[in-house]
Amino acid sequence: MGLFSLIDSLWPPLMPLKIPGQSQDYEEMKADQKPPSFCYILTACPEPGEVGINVESTISNIYRPPSIHSLKDILKVTSIFKIPFPFPFPESLFISHHFSYLCPSLSMVFQAGGVGAHRCSFHARVIYQRLQLKSTLPVDQREIWLMVTDATLQSENDDLPKTVPVCVTSSCVITPEVMEALTDATSHTIFFKDVLQENGRIICVERTVLMLQKPFLCTADSADTSELTGPVILDELDSATQVNSICSIQGIVVGVNENTAFSWPVCNRCGNGKLEQDPKNRGAFHCGRCALAVASPLVRMHLEVVLACPSRPQTTVKVKLLQRSISSLLRFSASEDGTYEAKSVLGQPVGRLACLVRAFTGRPTSCVALEEIELLRAGRN
Repeated sequence: MGLFSLIDSLWPPLMPLKIPGQSQDYEEMKADQKPPSFCYILTACPEPGEVGINVESTISNIYRPPSIHSLKDILKVTSIFKIPFPFPFPESLFISHHFSYLCPSLSMVFQAGGVGAHRCSFHARVIYQRLQLKSTLPVDQREIWLMVTDATLQSENDDLPKTVPVCVTSSCVITPEVMEALTDATSHTIFFKDVLQENGRIICVERTVLMLQKPFLCTADSADTSELTGPVILDELDSATQVNSICSIQGIVVGVNENTAFSWPVCNRCGNGKLEQDPKNRGAFHCGRCALAVASPLVRMHLEVVLACPSRPQTTVKVKLLQRSISSLLRFSASEDGTYEAKSVLGQPVGRLACLVRAFTGRPTSCVALEEIELLRAGRN
């Protein structure tokens, strides 16, 4: 990125460029000038063996290390909090080789006509990740959607969200170490270097680098890079909540969707949910994964409830619950034969849940569909 940073610092030129065969006014030419387009072309060494790396003891004085910015500063510049997550990506976004895509400096934000594409770097804690589900592509070619936050967003910021969406595209090369951290159930702090920002979106594409350790050569640009302490705070569901964002919710159960409620047995050893009837023992199950009979299967349930929420009193709030919340809700509601009645859970309070906003509808009545999610557990890098 040294060459990109050097040209960024020298552009636009102080003197107008001469264009053969054209006559332009100086101010007009200066306004119309765009940074040059170019890229590096790298090839492997033709000789067999490892590629040698020359490590110099001194750093060139024209090299400008990446500047680390806080998520608060990035949001204030790009207004990314108005963009839903996960967001659609136009194909043209990934084939343009304009120099502004390659600029790592946050100073090159505005271009004529609005916010331009630029690169930035930041530290953030990943609190939730979701693989692109509805896709025919192999798992390693799918996009990964992350929800991240930092200390600046967790402080009192009434006009900013507590979390930020980040899309990691298949063109972003991720090391096995970082991929293991992203797919782990533990929350990790990731250093995002040269992430692309365009049209209010934060996207990890080619040339973006994800690291578990902050590089030695970097500048903080007065950004607050302190570690998070204590539990992560989410925005509460309100009228400003966007589709595909995450929020917290609490309320009273006022309804149950009986059409989608069902239960199924799973193996108490491996958790296999595709048990078969045991032909040798009527009423018992057999686990094909364990190749053993299942005498005491566990019961898993699918349950969607309707909540009355103080933060959205005029809205029908439907929540698809996780198993642990279902078990907590039904722990005192079972009848003698082990079945449950919908009315047994009505009026029960539901604690503060972390939810992904799936959909909003405004007609004929206001309704929001949520899915309870489990945030990544706090841990050390």
